[in-house]
Amino acid sequence: MAAAVAQAAKVFAALGAKVEEAIAALPDSYEAFARHWFPGAANALRAFTPAQRKLMDPGLIEIAEAGAALPLLDYLAAVKEREAMGVTMNLFHRDWICCSRRPYRSPPSPPAAKSPTATLRSAG
Repeated sequence: MAAAVAQAAKVFAALGAKVEEAIAALPDSYEAFARHWFPGAANALRAFTPAQRKLMDPGLIEIAEAGAALPLLDYLAAVKEREAMGVTMNLFHRDWICCSRRPYRSPPSPPAAKSPTATLRSAG
């Protein structure tokens, strides 16, 4: 995909377009994502009975339990971080009319993380 995007950029440049690579300046978002999404998972699962939860993916249950234990102020801080990232992306797309990007790949889990919530527990 990256090669196809690079080739397309060359074609646009050959046709007279001004082509520049632009990368949005976003921080690592894993911690903000976890502190924002995990409580959402807890909320989504709170109406299920213990018997129903036993039928669910164990990783989802672990995330929901971590989210239920997260202090409200940590969640609210993550909401603010997400808002700031949204503003950064809105400004980026305001300033760049046509953009293509490298394919997104999920970053590897932190080396010490043995479960989705290991980083939250160690940070907290």
